[in-house]
Amino acid sequence: MVGMWRLAVAGLTFCVFAQAPQPIATRLLSAYDEDSFSLLFRRALNHFFVAEQAYRQGDYARAGAAVDSLWQRHPAGSTEWARAIAESRAVAKRAGLNFGTPACYSALRMLADCIAWRKSEALPGRPMAIRLAVVLAGYSHGVEPRTLEELHSGDGIAAAHQLDKRLAADNYSAIHESLWLFQEYVRAMTRGRLIVETNIVTLPNLDVEMYVREKPAVTGELTAKGRRQFWTAIPAALRKETDWWWFVYPAHAPESVPAFDELQFGGGGGMGRGPDGVSPAFLIDDLWVLRKPKQLGRGMYTSEERRAYLPQWFQHEFFHHLYRSWPEFHLEGPKLHDWFDRAAWPRDFEGVMESDYFAESLHKRLQPLADPPLDVRLRYRMDNPNR
Repeated sequence: MVGMWRLAVAGLTFCVFAQAPQPIATRLLSAYDEDSFSLLFRRALNHFFVAEQAYRQGDYARAGAAVDSLWQRHPAGSTEWARAIAESRAVAKRAGLNFGTPACYSALRMLADCIAWRKSEALPGRPMAIRLAVVLAGYSHGVEPRTLEELHSGDGIAAAHQLDKRLAADNYSAIHESLWLFQEYVRAMTRGRLIVETNIVTLPNLDVEMYVREKPAVTGELTAKGRRQFWTAIPAALRKETDWWWFVYPAHAPESVPAFDELQFGGGGGMGRGPDGVSPAFLIDDLWVLRKPKQLGRGMYTSEERRAYLPQWFQHEFFHHLYRSWPEFHLEGPKLHDWFDRAAWPRDFEGVMESDYFAESLHKRLQPLADPPLDVRLRYRMDNPNR
């Protein structure tokens, strides 16, 4: 087992590109006809990556100016962004690119909250650390279908998979790129009272059980036994000192089978619960952070795509946990994702899309009204005196 605690604000392994003489979108879209992308798509890329760079350099005024100038032209929460969803999906199909749906929008909304906090709030003297363990299983196994008939019936052949070695490249840079904005967002949503530390833990001999399901989406997922295998493999010391979990396992989906060429396999997982039954546990396969599934694009992620899209995934899953942790606000009903229906939103909520709903939930319910507050309830480790 290998582990190393890593502060979210220091020592990150992915590079931040320097200011370029040409618009960032021009560089990122150089392999394509740039004019085939809308002005909004290109501006979203330009403004997000300029703001991200400035923020990481501690220039919050410049970061804020980059985001504000975009919102002035294309207001957050406007129907223009909702219409842009169709373009992002078309770009994924045509060019294989994925910067989020719509492009960079969720990341921009998260970064905007981070900038607002950095510019307006006094930093606490000593924030409380939230410890996120990223637990990597070495193997997965289970039944995989080879025909549509087997997919329908749940049959197939026994298959085994090993964790993709590319995940460990450059000191797990793909993991850190995926997490950075989400970690900073947690600081902002708790007004600096919580800071997320990550500990990458490899369990090379752990072999978790998987299955392939057809509905509600075609995906390879952990069985109930597979989840228990994760929990029981966690050393007692790690269990005691960890607040949040991210379980990563080898992908178990027969995407290469010709019969499934038209199917879109997801990465499984989502938001689960940790070994204590209450802490948040992100669940996903290894390829989710390395390559784009069919419904989101083609090929391996670039650093920029990962930094723009994966925060959207983390935000979505984490708000499932927030909503179940404060059920008194009725922000998610028995039916998952009921906020996809705009008519179901609370009357005082503004905007049109999921990221708008999350922002409204945070600013109008969770931050001002949560009791206990976010920075108290979101601590789960056993050695925490305030648990």
